[in-house]
Amino acid sequence: MQLLDHRPRLRFRADDRQLSGTYTCVAINGVGEPANATIQLRILYPPEVTVDKTWIHAAPGLRSELVCRVMADPQARVEWVFQDRPVVTSSRVIALSINEKNTLLIRSVRASELGHYTCKASNMMGHSQQVVELSGVANSAVFKSEYHRVPSNSNYTLVWEVDSYSAIIEYNLMFRRYNPTVNTPWTKLVIPADVYAAGPLHTRSYTLTGLSPATVYEGMVLSRNRFGWSRPSAILRFGTDGPGIGKVELEEVNQHLRGRRVENPLGKTTPVHPTEIRTSISPSSAVELYTASALANYATEVGSEDNELVPHMDTRDENLLPVQVAAMVHQYSSVAICRPILEATILLAAVATWYGTT
Repeated sequence: MQLLDHRPRLRFRADDRQLSGTYTCVAINGVGEPANATIQLRILYPPEVTVDKTWIHAAPGLRSELVCRVMADPQARVEWVFQDRPVVTSSRVIALSINEKNTLLIRSVRASELGHYTCKASNMMGHSQQVVELSGVANSAVFKSEYHRVPSNSNYTLVWEVDSYSAIIEYNLMFRRYNPTVNTPWTKLVIPADVYAAGPLHTRSYTLTGLSPATVYEGMVLSRNRFGWSRPSAILRFGTDGPGIGKVELEEVNQHLRGRRVENPLGKTTPVHPTEIRTSISPSSAVELYTASALANYATEVGSEDNELVPHMDTRDENLLPVQVAAMVHQYSSVAICRPILEATILLAAVATWYGTT
């Protein structure tokens, strides 16, 4: 507290708990030692409740922690409520309190325990509460822009990653041409999940074709597991090859879109119904997607920015293919999959690429 002058009486409005503490009055007249006296000021206030996370990803059989922090004077009574009933503690469900930190520990979550939990605190001055959702739906997808590819001026390969304890069933890839002034409609692609992804990290890639050259687009992804649809990912802004296109950049989707629960993956992001395209995996595309997924996982584990998602191969000379395939197998021999499968997969992808260019 900053004082404008020195007076024998200090008067202020005690409306902030931060003003609690020890105040010392010191008197000096130049004769002898200074005299002083202290006053301990205690400001009573109702509970103030905050939570570390308002949404926590969980799955049946796994351990989860819900944390709320309570500041109050006098000390508040804290309880956890689930579905309008106090949480019953046991050897499996434990409530802990250390200073202002209050933790609800569930050692093995049951499916019936997924939902909204309320941390309630009350004292003689009032009461307060905060809600934490324990959810089985997947975390929002994250685009891995460092692995994106621009194979031509009309194609663009997107790679994303989803953290989900439960298996992913399908994805909704939404994209549209970027327009800073007009809210253009989204096109929705329904993409089946990668059957090779064991989790909890699920990596997926998809190549958009038929795009306009030198054009900026926006994209976002939603994922579905057995508990429902995730929230939308952050919006990715990307561009096809051509003059005037800058570096790929991410921007967060607005707070309103990310803050609400998504029952319908389209929500109300646009007043126009988007075009829906349901994709399928043909044998040739399955080879391509499997190879991309395996190499993307490898690059993520190694953490090297020098490794490309799919190494460049010169397919103009068929005599070079065996040499390049052997080099690729050697480079990615540490991928945690069977080496013969990796070799056959890369060879099939290479042959498909060579025949596609002749």
